[in-house]
Amino acid sequence: MHDPKRAWDRRYSSGVKWGGSKQELPDLKNGSRVLEIGCGTGDNTISAVGRGWEVTAIDLSSNGLEIARKRLADRSLNGIFLERDATLPLGDLGLFDCVLLHHVLGAMTEDERRRCVENVLEVLAQGGVVSFVDLSVDDMRYGKGKELEEGSFFKGDGILQHFFTMDEARGLFSPFHEIELRMMRWPQRTSSGEMIRSRVQGLFERVDL
Repeated sequence: MHDPKRAWDRRYSSGVKWGGSKQELPDLKNGSRVLEIGCGTGDNTISAVGRGWEVTAIDLSSNGLEIARKRLADRSLNGIFLERDATLPLGDLGLFDCVLLHHVLGAMTEDERRRCVENVLEVLAQGGVVSFVDLSVDDMRYGKGKELEEGSFFKGDGILQHFFTMDEARGLFSPFHEIELRMMRWPQRTSSGEMIRSRVQGLFERVDL
């Protein structure tokens, strides 16, 4: 059964995961309003607030949010943290100059991904940008676990992981203007030898005609 809140609360119950695994952030001016969807334990939140952005960070996991709040407080940084489901309307949060979707859509089903992107369109200001990062079908982890949907697999801890193609990512963000979309690949040494890690990374702009 797909129960993301329960799975992520369990994942974060033992503390910080992937500390320091910050992703490349877009170039925004100081004071930009940023919505981070799926903030986890706050790696990207720390970087975003440190750049002078006004960050609202949401996540399903109360455990993850608690850790993220403490990590920012320990650094004398301020952000707004909310326990929210991004597949439900977000319009009450206001408008943002940027929405970060870093390794969050991949934890959703196909229908959830579609609804989340629709909600992003609702809260993104005209000229605002969406930063997207997630694993690609070329990643060494593809195909591991129980398959729920095409390209989507349950890991042992109950977390769902979807792997994207370039065309799929482009189609998902078709309501937006594509600024950049690329697939990144890099080697990772494991006990089984050198394996390939890969992700799809994109930047999309809201341009109303």
